[in-house]
Amino acid sequence: MLALEEEEDAEDERDVEEPESVDSLLPEVNEIQVVRMGEVGVDSGQLMITDPCYIDQEWQHDLALDEHTVAEIVGRRQSSQVEAADDAPGDSQKLPSYSYRGVMEATLSNGYGELAYRLGHSGAGVAFLTAWGDGVYPVYGEMHDGRIIRVYINLG
Repeated sequence: MLALEEEEDAEDERDVEEPESVDSLLPEVNEIQVVRMGEVGVDSGQLMITDPCYIDQEWQHDLALDEHTVAEIVGRRQSSQVEAADDAPGDSQKLPSYSYRGVMEATLSNGYGELAYRLGHSGAGVAFLTAWGDGVYPVYGEMHDGRIIRVYINLG
């Protein structure tokens, strides 16, 4: 009887399919290619990422930016650094406008920030300071299967 049970166990083991290796379950990975896409010139020490289709409709040209406004923004930056420790997590603040003044407000307050559409919601763009100020910076892209999957700018 014991021999019969061992024979049945052996048959059961033969019926069980071997699991596929994890590598065989993953899609074939093609190599990521890094390409130099070009360069971007900077004369304000700042850059912005945005969808160009919004520039004509959403960009707020009429927001003045003069020496007094810049001094006001810088003054707010210095006072907000002191107050930042008092802010509770999740405190909502109005996003800077989609304008040159908004870019200044975003970059001088945190070094970067989102910009708001005219209706006030986020997504119009992201502005940030460069590490070394003005200059010409190379822009690189990572390509996978012929598509750009990541873009980066060497800022320093």
